[in-house]
Amino acid sequence: MRSLANEILLGLKYIHEEKIIHCDIKPKNIILPFENNLFAQIAGFGKAIKKGSVEYGEGLGHRRGTSRLLPPEVMMDMVLDYGVDVWAFGCTVLEMLTGERVWSEFGKLDWEGWKTLIGESGSVPYIPNYLSDKAKDFLAKCLERDPSKRWSVDSLLEHEFLKWIDEDEEEEIYEEEEDDFYDGIEDVDEEYEANLEAEAAVEEEEA
Repeated sequence: MRSLANEILLGLKYIHEEKIIHCDIKPKNIILPFENNLFAQIAGFGKAIKKGSVEYGEGLGHRRGTSRLLPPEVMMDMVLDYGVDVWAFGCTVLEMLTGERVWSEFGKLDWEGWKTLIGESGSVPYIPNYLSDKAKDFLAKCLERDPSKRWSVDSLLEHEFLKWIDEDEEEEIYEEEEDDFYDGIEDVDEEYEANLEAEAAVEEEEA
């Protein structure tokens, strides 16, 4: 997971160096490595905008992206800058780590609901305690509500969460995080087993 996050960040670094704000970073727009594709790639540039262009102007009056992944400054003030991609990236990594959509605990919301939750409530997406301290800190740096305090892509690439460690230490940390992870999702496991039993029963009937 860390390698995927690193590869996505490197893609964002290149995009931002070209003065492009993607505006719609989300799991659906990440092409995972497979066959001849050795690295994760960013797709879905339909909402992208180039900073400094006539369309971009002063960066004001823009509200584009996927509602649940919009940062507060876009939701409320329609201010668009590179930090919107960092927020959406943080949401994307959080969804990859948990298997749950950000804000899913609030159910389906209309536009006013999203505006109230993201723009006015002062809340940030829930980061589970079963994630490692480094992962939680990394996500917190991405999901800082104040865009002036939110970490840049370059800063995130230097975060400890993405640093490589020796194999023995990695194995020890992996075992600890694995234990914490399964402790935190016991209910999910039970539901999963129940679904498997139900599917097996259906297959027997069809046979």
